[in-house]
Amino acid sequence: MKTAKEWFDEYAVSHQNSTNQFIHYLCVPPIFFSVIGLLMSVPSSYLEDTIGMNNPLLENWAVVVGIFISIFYLRLGFWYFAVSYTHLTLPTNREV
Repeated sequence: MKTAKEWFDEYAVSHQNSTNQFIHYLCVPPIFFSVIGLLMSVPSSYLEDTIGMNNPLLENWAVVVGIFISIFYLRLGFWYFAVSYTHLTLPTNREV
């Protein structure tokens, strides 16, 4: 598995162009929420039968994928995990 430094070095190299940064800033959030929506629309009767919580907000495939993504960031290190979720919840003062 790549180290956190290797991931961020690769990311930094590919995001030097201002046009690339703008497109990334504009397009990634809709892509992210579209994927979450698609995952939530996948029938989850298997999860409902297995977990038995009767809570559609927790018993869906988006949560399952989110758990794996969380494990990925936790393996990189707790602070990368915390920062990744902070960026999802807090606005930034980034210039585009």
